[in-house]
Amino acid sequence: MIGRKKELSFLTTGLGETGSLRSALIHGEKGMGKSILVEEVVKNLIPTSPRHLFIILNGSEVRDFNSLFSSLGRNLLLGEEIPANNLHEFARKLGEKIVELEGLARTGLDPEKFRVQLAEDYVKIFEDSLKGTSFGKNQLTPILIVEDLDLMPTGPKKWLSNHLNRAIRKSSYFKNSRFVFTSKRSPKEHDEFFSDFGISSLQIIPL
Repeated sequence: MIGRKKELSFLTTGLGETGSLRSALIHGEKGMGKSILVEEVVKNLIPTSPRHLFIILNGSEVRDFNSLFSSLGRNLLLGEEIPANNLHEFARKLGEKIVELEGLARTGLDPEKFRVQLAEDYVKIFEDSLKGTSFGKNQLTPILIVEDLDLMPTGPKKWLSNHLNRAIRKSSYFKNSRFVFTSKRSPKEHDEFFSDFGISSLQIIPL
């Protein structure tokens, strides 16, 4: 990757099985190579990190909770030790849950209860889909990648940093979670989001 070898090496090593990088924000103007850098990091990690699970969100594609929830189940990349069938089942059940929750929302379900239920159901379906796999709960390393954080609507963004954050912190399957974000905005402009998320040691990677 021309001109970004240092950043690529840092992220690949830090997010690898023996790495200690927990969270990073890649920021820079449009066209600086943020998305390409993320793609190369994932491409490097998949063959070397068999228990990594990549959950990829693009803020520019999120319009509402439906599209956010759908993306969380659709955009998955798996290390070789994670059975693909289990994640296919996860995506199927998640699709059914979206329809169910949409129905509840139309009947007047309290918005706060809806958001809490959305987060808890996501984690429960995820856990149920991975039960019975050959590796232990604490051996899985989920990496949540949120591209274009600055373009995500406020509601879904707050749901990520509050409701989903609280739900995954209760789950042993998410114990080793790592987080990577990209944005055109400066880190200071995301202070509230990262504070709500409980991220105190964010690695800043300017491009």
